[in-house]
Amino acid sequence: MKSFLRLMLAGLILTVTTERAMAGDDLEEKIKAMAETNAKSYMRPLVSGFGVAMNSGIFRSPETHSVLGFDFQLVIASAFAPKSEETYTPVLPPGYTSGKASTAIGPKSKTVFTGIGGDIELPGGAGVPGGASGFFVAPQLTVGVPFKTDVILRYVPAVSAGKVGKVGLFGLGAKHNLNQWIPLPIPLDLAAGVFYQKLSIGDVFKASAKSFDVLGGKSFNLLILKIGVYGGVGVESSSMDVKYEAASGVKDENGNDIGGQTVEFSQSGKNSMRGIVGANVRLMWLFNVNGELGFGKYKSATLGVGLTLR
Repeated sequence: MKSFLRLMLAGLILTVTTERAMAGDDLEEKIKAMAETNAKSYMRPLVSGFGVAMNSGIFRSPETHSVLGFDFQLVIASAFAPKSEETYTPVLPPGYTSGKASTAIGPKSKTVFTGIGGDIELPGGAGVPGGASGFFVAPQLTVGVPFKTDVILRYVPAVSAGKVGKVGLFGLGAKHNLNQWIPLPIPLDLAAGVFYQKLSIGDVFKASAKSFDVLGGKSFNLLILKIGVYGGVGVESSSMDVKYEAASGVKDENGNDIGGQTVEFSQSGKNSMRGIVGANVRLMWLFNVNGELGFGKYKSATLGVGLTLR
């Protein structure tokens, strides 16, 4: 069990280090080279992608557990942004001709704008393939309680992740069976779920996400295998709080030097709704593997592996 917990903890730290690597291992340094307006545009695909990844793989099936039945899984999720999110139009001081610059996932090359106040250099992105914009790994515990309801927990206490600082995760929600409230028998299992989570990454980034999903699906018993398929619709939101000190020489949209000043803002993710489809395979009523795809402005792919006892 200790080894499994260490694996999950390593997964969470990997989440953070991967997210930083997507912007060239120095995301914090890159946003310090920008004023608030351009930093928001630069971060936009990471905020949205990370929120989508956080909201993925939570419910995994419309079935609920028996009382005190449980599953314990490692959830691995990736999000993918549309190509339009690879660039943005920066806001520049008067006397500069604007153009396109890279977001955090866009081309690696820097963009230089020349004007009456001297050159303004904006950082390049990570040049990631396929619009990859968010990667998230988390441990998840689901426990059955009365009234055909599951309580769901994601939790990792704040731990040191090297130069990133301390990283911590907390998420809590529930899934409830809907069939019990429908007076007629129907051939599908139906459920609704709600979840909230927050993630802190050092002193610079703090992310939160909310989701509400309605699922329908069916399971089939095949000797030592149980296979389930499901689909659904989710309403979601996410945000990230960012706080940093602007580097020397950084200018805002009015041409004022804000070097050394604290920049602080909160930004919301773009995804508001998405469809999901997924499948579960349970071997010998104990080992469970889940795969899920999400379809919205940002797409997602999720894998879950772990133990279950229903």
